[in-house]
Amino acid sequence: MPTALDELRGMTFIQAAAWVVERLAQALEHAHQRGVIHRDVKPSNVLVGADGQPMLLDFNVSERTNRGRVKAIIGGTVAYMAPEHLRAMTARESERAGLADHRADIYSLGMVLYEMLAGRRPFEATGSYSAMPTQLTAMAEERARILPSLREKRPDAPWSLESITRKCLVADPARRYQRAEELAEDLRRFLHDLPLAHAPELSLRERAAKWLRRHPRLASSGSVGTAAVVLLLCGAGALVGVRGHLAQAREQLAVAQAEDGARRFREGAVRALCLVNTTTEVRDHLRQGATVCEETLALFAVLDRDDWQQGANWQHLDAGERARLAEDVRELLVLLAGARVRAAPGDEAVLHDALRLLDRAQAIDGLPPSHALWAERSYYLERLGDAGGAKVARATAEQTPPTSARDHYLLAAAHAREGRDAEAIAELDRAIALNPRHYWSLTLRGICHLERGQTTEAVADFGACTGLWPEFAWGYFNLAYARARAGNKPAAIRDYTTALERDPGFLLAYLNRGLLHSELGQYEPALADLRRAAELGRDDAYLHLGIGVALEALRRPGEADAEFATAFERAASATKAVRVRTGWVYGFAVAGRLRDRAREAFEEVLAIDPDEPQALYGRGMLLMGRGEDGPALACFNRAAELAPGLVEVRRYRAILHARGGRLGPAAEDVNWCLKEQPEAGANYYAAACVAALASETYGSATVAQQARGQALTFLEKAFARGYGRDRAATDPDLKGVCNEPRFAELLRPVGR
Repeated sequence: MPTALDELRGMTFIQAAAWVVERLAQALEHAHQRGVIHRDVKPSNVLVGADGQPMLLDFNVSERTNRGRVKAIIGGTVAYMAPEHLRAMTARESERAGLADHRADIYSLGMVLYEMLAGRRPFEATGSYSAMPTQLTAMAEERARILPSLREKRPDAPWSLESITRKCLVADPARRYQRAEELAEDLRRFLHDLPLAHAPELSLRERAAKWLRRHPRLASSGSVGTAAVVLLLCGAGALVGVRGHLAQAREQLAVAQAEDGARRFREGAVRALCLVNTTTEVRDHLRQGATVCEETLALFAVLDRDDWQQGANWQHLDAGERARLAEDVRELLVLLAGARVRAAPGDEAVLHDALRLLDRAQAIDGLPPSHALWAERSYYLERLGDAGGAKVARATAEQTPPTSARDHYLLAAAHAREGRDAEAIAELDRAIALNPRHYWSLTLRGICHLERGQTTEAVADFGACTGLWPEFAWGYFNLAYARARAGNKPAAIRDYTTALERDPGFLLAYLNRGLLHSELGQYEPALADLRRAAELGRDDAYLHLGIGVALEALRRPGEADAEFATAFERAASATKAVRVRTGWVYGFAVAGRLRDRAREAFEEVLAIDPDEPQALYGRGMLLMGRGEDGPALACFNRAAELAPGLVEVRRYRAILHARGGRLGPAAEDVNWCLKEQPEAGANYYAAACVAALASETYGSATVAQQARGQALTFLEKAFARGYGRDRAATDPDLKGVCNEPRFAELLRPVGR
């Protein structure tokens, strides 16, 4: 008798995966028929015997059902749970019964099939055994919102398996396979080139190919004629039946295509919102965001047709889905208008185009009037000099007060695009009060806090976002950026790493993480990250500048100079801001090797913009290095006046004040730095220098000893944050503590 191994030997990998899951579906059907729900279907609970037969193991968290009701829902692995199972995990004990039945096992088995074929899970889950309730809720919402596509991750997967995995993973249990045997039957029909019985055929071409594989003799030219004669002799009843099946297949295909378009629209909307709304030092994501808006709206021909809501794909969606997507369409149109205006400020043609986009947004059937749309219209009309039109639009906006969280969010987005961040935050507070789980309101509030320099509040908002949607890479990206702005660069690197675990192709995360590694003196990982960003398509001045900085620090001057040359070449055709930044970053990078060239770079920047604070800071650093503390202090004072939030300037100004015996201003500056960036090692190092210098000026031995103790405490905190251990032994500003026994202990290599 042939064994399972004998059956597997002649199969492709895709066929073998389908065969294994078909056997597991039979096992589930056997259990379900006996009133047992497994509750923990996952790859590690599947054992393949020596004969090739797969077995489903570990029924430790399974439950027996009693008259169709579930007694309890506990345990399991959240990475493979159905959305209703995740929701049941957070429900009260009295409410658990009936929330998830045997169809949750079918969902989990669909996850296993997807992972076998795609090489990854459809949702990257965390906290498999101890996820927090907020994470469980966020995961349930994500799985209810997104229907994964197998072919998106594995384009060579047959359409039949695309349809089967979709039917397993649909959020609504009523639209899933109702019995495991139905799943097993469809997998068997796939393996035998038969039409699916329970899931729709998504490709008529594939269905025809199956027919030809089942009837190879009819594929020859001689047999085709015979087959045609036979078909012509068929009765009219048979012909009607064929037409009926064909019409049904076409309708199923149209619905599947529409649902696929809706899924892609939702994914595009999320990406567009992230690109347009996320704040980074690199601004080209705004143009990328506009492009994604256009591509996403094109899925339903929104920009091309006034009657786009009559299109076939739109009409094949159910009414509830159309209502939800209509809100998203309106938001994307507003977002696209804002992105285009921000990318070309003052361009009248762009402003007129933005107004046309708002016209299109207001013409969407089935949506209530929007305060935000009229507020946006007022802003664009004002920019065009149409005071009368703007006044009418403002009056209409005032007569259309926002009522829902989304209304307040859209109004806040309009305020934010106009630079009115305080008003935006007030609206977002109202949105979040109405819906504390409104992800985009939290995201936008975090961005507005960043714009106002409120990094602690921004970190809190973005942290809440990661709790609501723990699998979303952009949430961690935003959190990392805020933490870096707050001075907590090690934590920022960890968050960028988490973002990359969720999206390995996240170019901006590689770029930003690489730059942070460089700032922390971790030049090998910095170089690796920046090279990876280059592989992913980055090729601008900032990238080559960053690579050059890392190579310079790694003492590879020839390679560094080549990268710097490329950076200046790219910057030559870029904006003034890019040219200025390239100049002063280069100056800082080569100051140790090419001091004169660094000075020239700072002076060249100041010739372009005499009030560039970073160039003034760089000039001051070179003067400070030559012992010209007076002129250096003048540079720092001017830079601090121009950029009051530039921590580095006040950090070094504090040291200069301490060198000059001006302990009051020194303490004021260094305390401000510690308050602004409480996790920055460089700030603690500067505080140690100030305290050590102060200890040399005090007449009282007791006070001097207290200052030395404070200096050593600050130094320990700096070392703990990875800063200063390489320079402390020879730093003249630490002379006041260099003879302290504790100083020698702190300098001792860790682990000795």
